[in-house]
Amino acid sequence: MIDPVGVEAFLADHWERRPLLVRRDDPKSHADLLTLADLDRILALSSIRGSDIRVVDNGQETPIAELAEGAGGPGNVLEVLYARYRAGATLAVNFLHERWEPLSEFCRALGAELSAIVHTNVYLTPAGRRGLVPHFDNHDVFVAQLHGSKHWRFYSSPDRLPLRDATYRPPAEGPGEPVLELDVHPGDMLYVPRGWVHEASSEEETSLHLTIGVQPVVWVDLLYKAVDLLAANDVTWRRGLPLGFSTDETAARRTAELTADLLSALPSALPVDSALADLTRRSVAGRQTVLDGHLLDLDRLDREAEPDLDSRLLRRPRLLWRLTHEDGADRIALDFHGKTVRLPAAVADEVEFVAGAAEFSPREIPGGLDDEGRLVLVRRLLHEGFLTFA
Repeated sequence: MIDPVGVEAFLADHWERRPLLVRRDDPKSHADLLTLADLDRILALSSIRGSDIRVVDNGQETPIAELAEGAGGPGNVLEVLYARYRAGATLAVNFLHERWEPLSEFCRALGAELSAIVHTNVYLTPAGRRGLVPHFDNHDVFVAQLHGSKHWRFYSSPDRLPLRDATYRPPAEGPGEPVLELDVHPGDMLYVPRGWVHEASSEEETSLHLTIGVQPVVWVDLLYKAVDLLAANDVTWRRGLPLGFSTDETAARRTAELTADLLSALPSALPVDSALADLTRRSVAGRQTVLDGHLLDLDRLDREAEPDLDSRLLRRPRLLWRLTHEDGADRIALDFHGKTVRLPAAVADEVEFVAGAAEFSPREIPGGLDDEGRLVLVRRLLHEGFLTFA
C-alpha cells in the first residue's frame, strides 16, 4: 500500500500524525482491487438499498428511500440513481468488501496485520463536482485512486485523533484556508489520519476512489475493558459513592479521600492482561467469515467415506484464528469465525500441526492419536469450517 515508503518511516512520520501521498506512475496499480468496469457490473446486478449506497451532492444527501418512491417500482431505482449521478451527485457505495471478493480478501489481510477493523467505501464523482463538504473521519483512511483524479484540501483540525463517536462541528466562519492541497491521480495512494478536516473534488473527468477505513483499538479501549473486568470481579468498584456527596460537605470530602485510595490501588488491581486477551479474542471474532466451498465440504462429509487417511486437507485459506489453553481446564480453545471450538488439551499439538501445515493428510498428523482419532479430529474441524478439502 505505501511502497516505496518504508513501514518504519511511515509509522514514525505519518501514522496518526499527518497525511502521506504515495505517487505512482502506474494508473492500474489498484486494478486488482476494483475498476470502474467492476463497479458498473456491481451496480447493474445489485439490489439498491439505503444501507448500501448514499447519494450526496455538495454535502446534501438524498436518502435512497426518497429516490425509490418516484422510481415507478423497485426495478427502476438504478435508473433514478444514475439520473442523480448524471445531474452531478456523488454515489458512495458502502462496505463493498462485504460483496466483492478482492476487497474482502484485502480487508482480512490488512485487518490481521494491523489488529484493527478494516472496511471499504467507494466514491464515484462526476467531473468537476464535490460530494462531501469539509469534514473529518473518526477512523484512519487510506485512499486508493482508481479512475480519474481528485483535488484534496486539508484544513486546520480542531480534534486530534477523535474517538469513534466524535463528529465534526464546522465553525460558523467556515474551515478557513487550506493548510495542505494535493492532486491525487490514478494509481496513487493517500493516507489521511483520523481527525484531519478535508474535502475533495473531481477534476476534468469522472473520479472513482476507494477509501480503506482503519479503526484501531486505542488505549482507552483497553482501559475501559480492564475496568469492566475489575468491576465484575471486585465488589469494591460496584459500591455507590457516599450518600449526599453532591450536597453535604463531609460526604464530599469523604468521597475525595476514598477516590484517592482507590486510584492509588488501581495500577496493581487492573486486570490488564485479561483485558488484552479479551480484546484479542474479539479482534479475531470480528473478522468476516471465510466459508467459500463449505457447502461442498459438508456434502462430502455426509457421504461418510470421506475423509479417509489419505485425503488432502488444509486450513481454510485467509482464515484468522487463535489457539489458547483455558485456565483451570484441561481444554484448548480454538477461536475463529466469531465462535470457540473447545477440544481436549491432549490434542493441542495435533491442532497446531493442521493449522500450520500448507497441506496434509490425516495419516501425516503427528502425535499420540491413532488413525481413528486423527479422522475424528479432522472431521470435527471440517464440519466447523476450520479445515477444507484441498
